[in-house]
Amino acid sequence: MKKVAILLLFLFLFLTGCNNKYVTHRTVSIMKEYNANTSYKCEFVDLIGTTVIKVKLHNNSEGDFKYIASLSKGEVKVSYQFLNNTLDLFTIKANQELNSHGGYIEDISNIYLFIEAKELSSGTIYIEWN
Repeated sequence: MKKVAILLLFLFLFLTGCNNKYVTHRTVSIMKEYNANTSYKCEFVDLIGTTVIKVKLHNNSEGDFKYIASLSKGEVKVSYQFLNNTLDLFTIKANQELNSHGGYIEDISNIYLFIEAKELSSGTIYIEWN
C-alpha cells in the first residue's frame, strides 16, 4: 500500500509539473507582478535570474510589444520567443529609461516573454501587447 501511495504521489507531481514549456527561476528581495490579458508589469528590487511570462493573444490578433522600463540598478534583457525563435526585445541598464515598441507577434504560436537579470537589478518593466 505504501508503494502505491508513493507511486501515485510521483505520478501526480510528474504530470502536474510538466505542463509548462519554460520555468521561472529567480531570486528577488521584493517583487510585485501584475499579469493581465494584454499586459504585464513588474516592480522589483534585487532581481537575479529569469522570469517567464506566457503571452495570450485573442481573436487572431497581431501586432507588436509596447514597453516602458526604468532601472535604478543592474542590467535586464527582455526577449521573446515566437515561432520557436528567440528574439531580443530590449536591454536596459542602470539609470536608463525606455518608452518604445518593437517585435512582431501574431496569434499562430505560443509566445513567451523572458525577463533576464544576470546581476542584481532593481526597477520597473511594463509590457503591453494586443
